[in-house]
Amino acid sequence: MEHQAIVHLSGARSLGPVGPVPCKVGSVTGVVGAAGGLGGFVPPLVMGSVYVALRSYARGLVLSAVVG
Repeated sequence: MEHQAIVHLSGARSLGPVGPVPCKVGSVTGVVGAAGGLGGFVPPLVMGSVYVALRSYARGLVLSAVVG
């Protein structure tokens, strides 16, 4: 039983109980990748624009807290 928990936590068994579902795995991977790409690209641009306009990070941080 302990061995199964270790294998599951390590991600070695990522197929699920029945096996992989290729058509859904690719779609989900694409959506997650796109969200991560936007999440790493857009917020620094917004923070930079807010800082240039207001010379303060406070409103940019508040905006990111409200949106996120």
